[in-house]
Amino acid sequence: MSDRGGTTQLAYVRLGLDRPLPLAAGRHVIAAGPSGADPDRVTGVERIQGGADVLELADVDPVDPSRGAPKRKRRSPDPAGTRTVVTLVRASEPLEPARAAAILEGWRRDGAEPRQWVGAALTAINRALQAHRLVHRDPYTVEVTVDDLLWAVVGHGSADALATGAAGEQIDALGTRRARANASQRARPGEVTGLALTGGLPLLEGEELVGFAVREANHGRRHSALAALEAGRRLLEQELDPRARAALSRVPDPPGADAAALLAAAGALQDVVDVWRSGTAGEAPEAARAAEAELTADARGTRHQPHAGG
Repeated sequence: MSDRGGTTQLAYVRLGLDRPLPLAAGRHVIAAGPSGADPDRVTGVERIQGGADVLELADVDPVDPSRGAPKRKRRSPDPAGTRTVVTLVRASEPLEPARAAAILEGWRRDGAEPRQWVGAALTAINRALQAHRLVHRDPYTVEVTVDDLLWAVVGHGSADALATGAAGEQIDALGTRRARANASQRARPGEVTGLALTGGLPLLEGEELVGFAVREANHGRRHSALAALEAGRRLLEQELDPRARAALSRVPDPPGADAAALLAAAGALQDVVDVWRSGTAGEAPEAARAAEAELTADARGTRHQPHAGG
């Protein structure tokens, strides 16, 4: 792809994660275009014009973010706690400078589109993580969400600049939000950790499955979320005492593989566990009652059949 003397711009979104990923660093072509004579300087794929987007993964040295990469790829240090930088470059749609400037100005006025770019980058990286989990049979690989981001920017830059990991004209893509601790800070021992280590905090297998169901629902795998939710409920019925089991029975099944209904049911089951831990099992939590009303309304008289298409 020719950048016409360095004036053609490419839109991109760049994310800073607070944990390393089990994926190889480097550039990964997302969609190939027609083959050409010269290798594209961003994707490395031979083509006449840019016909591919590219996802670039870069590991960051936790001690010195500017170390560890070749000189041509060094950039200014990333914010504290950054372990992985993910860049999605829209190389398939090069922009003239005026058009690129107009798009950036539009992003400044309306934060919805930058957030969509963040979502697109998360979708791409999660697709790669899912493939790694399945192909390498690594069940401990989990996808990332916006909560895993320390920062995110959208912008545009020249192909030469982006090929070296440099930044172009860019803006914050997350907007104002509450500052959050990085992974190291969250891992500091606290009351919950202390209770677990001393045996004072029961850790339930059914609760693990409910949490897994939430993750599956959030990533659009609704049928596996439904299966995990049903299995989690059955395990909790065995693990909790009779009064808590009575509270579980008051949480209705979701009417089908609907993400909102699945999350509401999972939240209600988790509320039962939380109430049980507090020593007040048998008192139906308000959230469970609210979930029951919501799920009943969604069902509209249709009884849930867990094996019908699930």
